[in-house]
Amino acid sequence: LTPIIMASKKNRRASATNAKLQEWLNTYAKRLERGSSISITSALLLAAMGAGLVALKVEDDFVAYLSERTEVRRDTDFALEHLAGPSHIELELEAENGVFTSETMSEILRLTEEMRAIEDVANATSVTDSMANILRAFGETVPLTEMSPDALAQYWLVYELGLRAGDSASDIVSQDHTKTHIPLLLSSIKASDVRAIEQEVEELVRNEYSSVKGIITGENSPVAHLSTSNLPAIAKTVVTSLAITSVLLGIVFQNWRFALNAMVAITLPILCGLGALGWKCGEIGLSGAFVIAIALGVVIDDAIHSLYQPQTAIERGESAINSTRYLFHRVGVPMFPTMLHF
Repeated sequence: LTPIIMASKKNRRASATNAKLQEWLNTYAKRLERGSSISITSALLLAAMGAGLVALKVEDDFVAYLSERTEVRRDTDFALEHLAGPSHIELELEAENGVFTSETMSEILRLTEEMRAIEDVANATSVTDSMANILRAFGETVPLTEMSPDALAQYWLVYELGLRAGDSASDIVSQDHTKTHIPLLLSSIKASDVRAIEQEVEELVRNEYSSVKGIITGENSPVAHLSTSNLPAIAKTVVTSLAITSVLLGIVFQNWRFALNAMVAITLPILCGLGALGWKCGEIGLSGAFVIAIALGVVIDDAIHSLYQPQTAIERGESAINSTRYLFHRVGVPMFPTMLHF
């Protein structure tokens, strides 16, 4: 139905635009015939756009994908404006000799303070904070890091007995007293920032602490790695599709040079598009990768037209210049808007 409706309601403004565009393309084709090509300028422009690839990095802010009309987006924006932030990760720690030893307590206390000093970490809490409150409530004068394992366990038992019905101390320390976790509240929700914090914390535990082993968990941890884990797969799919398309075109036209030209004609717009994205915002995430995968079909379609039309003209005996003019006259108008849209 769409073509029928569009045919019955012809847009005069669009027709005028197409006529102007065709006129401009015809002028350019005549310049090609006179030999006054702007190939050097075009090459420099393409190179400048492609250079933006070096500034492109994998980044994602998944909350930003949501509309400001959604409740999650509004709550997140409120948290970022008035609180520390909505994002958090957790450091799961395992102590070989148990959590309630002076050595382990000392390392957890020091580790907690070091993580609080990390940029974009708004706060970090651990079992040592709870134990400090307990000792303070009982007027204990012996420092936390100098108490015996039995004394620490007894004070923790008192904490467990004082919990309300339904609460559990295992949310902080496991029942066998070998594991604990340190929640980290983050002031940033950028995926790259979360990954950087994860790497810094894991290297800190691995290199400077001997009595505990740690691994990062939490709801924001897997989300932060979605881009880095999926983008390579998407890129591999795009490259595979490009190669298969080029080979098939070479087989259809029975010309291996046509296949190579198709490879260049498809790859160049994609690289320039990514470069332009690098200059504009410097970031690409899952949304950008999906758009590229979808736009690949448009690029392939334009590439086939830009190669097939001159090839047809050459087979009829036209020169290289006339075959290029034929391309602009034949399919220049539909190709140009789709190229700009991409």
